Amino acid sequence: MSQMKAAVWHDVHDVRVEDFEIPPIVGSEVKIAVAWAGICGSDLHAYHEDLSKSPLGVSLEKHALSGRAAPLVLGHEFSGTVVETGPDVTHLAVGDRVAIEPVLKDFASPAVQRGQYNLGDFRAGEVGLYGFNADGGFAEYVVVEEYAAHKIPDSLGLDEAALAEPLAVVHRAVVASTFRVGQTAAVVGAGPIGLLTVLMLKAAGAREIYLIDIVPERLALGDEIGALPINSSAENAYEIIQAATNGRGVDVVFEAAGVQPTLDLALTLSKKGGELVILSIFSTPPTVNTGLVMVHEIRITSTIIYRDNFPEVLGLLASRAIDVRPLITSRIPLDDVVSTGLEVLSNDRSQAKVLVFPPSAHGGKN
Repeated sequence: MSQMKAAVWHDVHDVRVEDFEIPPIVGSEVKIAVAWAGICGSDLHAYHEDLSKSPLGVSLEKHALSGRAAPLVLGHEFSGTVVETGPDVTHLAVGDRVAIEPVLKDFASPAVQRGQYNLGDFRAGEVGLYGFNADGGFAEYVVVEEYAAHKIPDSLGLDEAALAEPLAVVHRAVVASTFRVGQTAAVVGAGPIGLLTVLMLKAAGAREIYLIDIVPERLALGDEIGALPINSSAENAYEIIQAATNGRGVDVVFEAAGVQPTLDLALTLSKKGGELVILSIFSTPPTVNTGLVMVHEIRITSTIIYRDNFPEVLGLLASRAIDVRPLITSRIPLDDVVSTGLEVLSNDRSQAKVLVFPPSAHGGKN
């Protein structure tokens, strides 16, 4: 069996770039030569924290769908080119450029049959994710089921296509929310998900988008892409938004930071009868001011990953209705994914989306 370079999760604080076997393809699987893979906040959580009890943690025991357990190749935001197809593949061919929707599905499970595969039980094996429950995209090659690979238009760069996965997360959140064209919104947290939420809200016709964070570089990027930035370490976000909305508050608030203070702030920014959408993963379960929620009749909702969002997302990217290029702040070789990626990104908040490219002929190509 041939080998490749891959970033392999062995344990917390133990990810190694090493030689790894390329599995053979069978049935309806396709082999993808990875071009670009994005580092996600979930990858940082997997590197720094024990997620053994989390549904989005790395499989420590063999997953029912993939039969794989750690050590596993990380990476679930990636794009590339089809280089080999299994005998049962019907819709893809060698040479097709694809973005990966990294979901494994048990088509016999109730959640998948209902069309709600994002609500399937990860631990029970109804669904899984490449990069957590099967080998992912921080590698020269990855083998995925055909249904996970979406063909992309020739006009769309593979680097931009690597952001289809996180963009699908925010597309699902915005579409599932009560937000409507012409309304106002606030996004709390200017990390990659928060910034992508700004872009999605802008494309969806938001009248004003307030972006709250404490990192000047990220707020400057938010300003560049169309948000009204508020540095909550130097300004009172509540008072600014109250003044700007004549004391009403915004229609919908999106919480994209995942810590107690940002959740507390997010609740104060909503109008009475408004909505708070939680996009972030909280490392520690937060508390909620239910008195404020009740008195203001605030609707609190959340979404998990995506379902059937990729076609629309790829259309938005290809048409440049959403331009993610300003959010790609760094490109690093696979060999550096730990030293200048996983080790530093939790503290280097000036970065938005960091893309990794493998040392193959397809790596770093569009």
